[in-house]
Amino acid sequence: MIDYSHFKPVRFAGSFCIIITIIGIIFHYNTLTNHEVDSSFKYFVTIVSIFSLFVGLGILLQKMWGYYLMKLYLFIFLLGVPIGTYLALKALRYLKENEIKKFFG
Repeated sequence: MIDYSHFKPVRFAGSFCIIITIIGIIFHYNTLTNHEVDSSFKYFVTIVSIFSLFVGLGILLQKMWGYYLMKLYLFIFLLGVPIGTYLALKALRYLKENEIKKFFG
C-alpha cells in the first residue's frame, strides 16, 4: 500500500514551482517598460518560469512526465554550488529512498 505521507514534500515542491512561476511572471511584467534590464535576462526569466510551471503542474497532477521534469530540474539544480547541490542531492536521495515514482503514472 502506498503511504501518501511520503508524497507530501513532493507536492510542496510542486506548489513551490508554481509560486516561482507567478513570481517570474510578475517580474517579467514589471521589467517590460524598464529599458535598463537586458532583454536576454527577460528571456531567461520567462523560460525558467515556463519550465517551473510545467514541473509544478506535472507534479501536482501526478503525471509521469512531471516526475521526469522534476528529476531534470533537480539535476540542473545540482549546478548551484554549494546550496543547490546540497538540496538537490537530498531531494534525489529522498525520491529514491521513498520510491516516489510509484505516485506518478
